[in-house]
Amino acid sequence: MENFRFSEYLKEAINAKGTSVKKLVEETGVQERFINAMLLGQYEKLPPEPYVRGFILRLGDNLGFQAEDIWRAYKRETRPRSSGERDLLPNNRYALRFYRKKYFLALFIIFLFALYALFNINTLLGTPKLTITYPESDNLIVRENSVQIEGKTGAGGKITINGVDVFVDEDGRFEKELSLTAGINIIEVKAKKLLGRETTLTKRIVYEQIHAATSTPTITTKKISPFEDIFPIE
Repeated sequence: MENFRFSEYLKEAINAKGTSVKKLVEETGVQERFINAMLLGQYEKLPPEPYVRGFILRLGDNLGFQAEDIWRAYKRETRPRSSGERDLLPNNRYALRFYRKKYFLALFIIFLFALYALFNINTLLGTPKLTITYPESDNLIVRENSVQIEGKTGAGGKITINGVDVFVDEDGRFEKELSLTAGINIIEVKAKKLLGRETTLTKRIVYEQIHAATSTPTITTKKISPFEDIFPIE
């Protein structure tokens, strides 16, 4: 056993059983091109070492020879290509394909996100537009205890009035009724984009209360004659 050649021993084992290469392919699952490479001694055409060892084990079970002895003879004859430092078969031969698909899917999602960000960079990062349509002027004087604030912002803008979130419709319009206190009221309107800066506008509204007019009571005086106490007038 020490001096035989692997390829010659494999040929003898096939002939001794009276089988053929095609029959071995069907019974062992080893590809025909790999069996022919072993028979011809063309070891450079074989896959890495763990696979070759698996082929020999299957052939040994089918042809009835001691696979481990034949494997040692094969290793003496040639130095098969190694698949790695530990020469271990992967648990799943299709795992690499799966991870490659996940990798390309992740790259595709990143590409779509980058494309979206590129076309919407102004919406995401720019300074939002903000216009107050009412009141238009500053230092507005009103005589009612409430006022309606109206305005418009650009796409993607979030509005707060005095720190309170305000609904913005699809056209960017918003409105909010505020209660006023007597005197000067400071109204602060802020527009902010998702990842961008803020735009702030401030309005001063003066609420002047109307005081009801008060009537002065009328005092009626009557001149009394000094003789009236003595001689009452009837």
